[in-house]
Amino acid sequence: MTQKDQNSSTVNLAWSHPGITHDRIRLSGPLGTSPLDLQREGDHLFWLNEGRREPLGSLPLNEDAQSIVALLPLDSVSAWLLGYPDSPAGWAVEITQWQVIEGWQVPRKIEAYRDDLSVRLVVLSWDFETTHQ
Repeated sequence: MTQKDQNSSTVNLAWSHPGITHDRIRLSGPLGTSPLDLQREGDHLFWLNEGRREPLGSLPLNEDAQSIVALLPLDSVSAWLLGYPDSPAGWAVEITQWQVIEGWQVPRKIEAYRDDLSVRLVVLSWDFETTHQ
């Protein structure tokens, strides 16, 4: 993730998609805290605090991490990762590289831009195990 006039920073993202209206996202990296677990259920996004769902506004993060979480359209990341470059709230999204995994064509690199912020997602691995059950 890069903001204009600032250094870039890397945040690792682990994503699972247990259902069409549910996502689980784990953010780790230079957020100033331990890994952050997020859950999407329909149109609602929560963070998990010792197993309890809490609103995103109550995250105990430093200022830089708060701005990252506030600016990223985390409710749209699942569409991006599935190859649908949805463009919410002024984001321009482009899938710049594809790969074939287990017969499925899936994104390898995704770039998103909005105002002075840019995000590059690089998918390091896919696991379709749960979809085959």
